[in-house]
Amino acid sequence: MTRMQLAGLGVLGGVLTIIGAIGPWATIGDLSFAGTDANRGKTVAIAAGVGLLLLALAGWKNLRWAAVLAAVAGLISFGLSVWTLSSIGGFVEASAGIEVGRGWGIWLATIGSLVLVVASFLAALVQERRAAVELPSETTPT
Repeated sequence: MTRMQLAGLGVLGGVLTIIGAIGPWATIGDLSFAGTDANRGKTVAIAAGVGLLLLALAGWKNLRWAAVLAAVAGLISFGLSVWTLSSIGGFVEASAGIEVGRGWGIWLATIGSLVLVVASFLAALVQERRAAVELPSETTPT
């Protein structure tokens, strides 16, 4: 795959992460809590947005450093999503006896940020082919 193709895949992952951050992360009965109801969800969305923009720049201008920075932003987003997914009760500050469900948004944010990270790392590692230069023939008629 080329850096441009990987960037496109990573941008899709970033968009999915932002959509997931807006969606429901936790449910308690009929109540639903979006990721953006807390700073953690806002940080996930912002980090995914930064990663998305950097990866788009990496694909457009063929810049390796932008892909590396996109991977760092994606790792921040992924780390916060996994942390929230593992301790969803702490996200809504629920008591120990209350059952807290995980909404589709936290799953989408986690998977999308993972796609963003993997695509960014691969885009940073991919070796782009250089244009071949045709050399003149050494045997010219005299």
